[in-house]
Amino acid sequence: MSAVAAVMLGVLVAWAPATVKRWAEQEPVVGEFVEADAQGVHLRLQSDTIATLIPWYDVERVELENGTLARYDRFARQAWRAHARAQRGDYQGALPLYESMRDEYLWKPGPQSMDVSIGLKRCLINQGDRAQAIEPALAWFVSSRMLASVDASGVSSVDAQTMLHTDLPPIRSSSAPTAPLDLDVQAGITERERLLYACFRLVDAPAESRESIVAEIETHRRSMPARDAGVVLFEQMAYAQAHPDRSKRNAARDALRRRCQTQHDTWIEVWARLAIGAALLNEPDRLRKDLGVVELLHVIVRLHAIDPNLTMLAAELAAGHLESTGRAQWATQILHDAQRHIASPLASQEYQSND
Repeated sequence: MSAVAAVMLGVLVAWAPATVKRWAEQEPVVGEFVEADAQGVHLRLQSDTIATLIPWYDVERVELENGTLARYDRFARQAWRAHARAQRGDYQGALPLYESMRDEYLWKPGPQSMDVSIGLKRCLINQGDRAQAIEPALAWFVSSRMLASVDASGVSSVDAQTMLHTDLPPIRSSSAPTAPLDLDVQAGITERERLLYACFRLVDAPAESRESIVAEIETHRRSMPARDAGVVLFEQMAYAQAHPDRSKRNAARDALRRRCQTQHDTWIEVWARLAIGAALLNEPDRLRKDLGVVELLHVIVRLHAIDPNLTMLAAELAAGHLESTGRAQWATQILHDAQRHIASPLASQEYQSND
């Protein structure tokens, strides 16, 4: 057992008055101390209510008569630093802190686990390692679902209607492939997460492996009670790029084009343009590849304010094709234009906080 695990097993004590000073609120929370565990401090605010859990990233100080929580001070400070740095856009500073908490928190239920999952995902995406970001993204679904209730509207990168991470679409990656995740060892995993993961694998799979992955996707789909809107979109994204049947690829692309018309100027249009563009870049015909660049230009020119990282992804995909076809000057210009469009103090910063 690691040192952190030993510390975070939790301590049960006789109920005693406790005051928790939170980073997010000026007024402290006062209640009866129930316990402290890996996820945070549990307080009973009224004698007839379920205890309220305050996650460690939001705990500045706990005042308790017997001082039992002193052992958690260092960890609470680390959790807050990681959270605060990620919130203000200091992903380079937050990443090693979140990485140090990975093994203790990924795939576990609770708000501190949710913060580690979403924070680690965001840091990896902003580092350009989208493939490594898949695991914490999937782990977030498990951590959030295992709570009594979750309001996804409070998580800026998760869409509450589709329950998808809007900053991590299934788009083919230029980074080195990662070791496959063993989802069978994770408690709480569902067919939905398995299907989403299979879609991620499909877009990066070699041609000879795609039929088996499509069969896997369809098996997961049949095992689900119903396909929600997020699953439908994810399948269309993956099939448009990598379904081995051309007619299925074209049908998925047509569905995405309809989304561009009905859901314009949204993150869904960004996703659809990215998938259509990446799909056309995979075609052998140079004219179709150039049409793929046109799709990606929509993201760079019109939709750049929605997600700066996806804007740069579109630029990198387009520039890669132009560079490979002897148009290096155009490639450089597209990258420059994308960087210029997103060069704003608010592009990667949600709000300021002190660390």
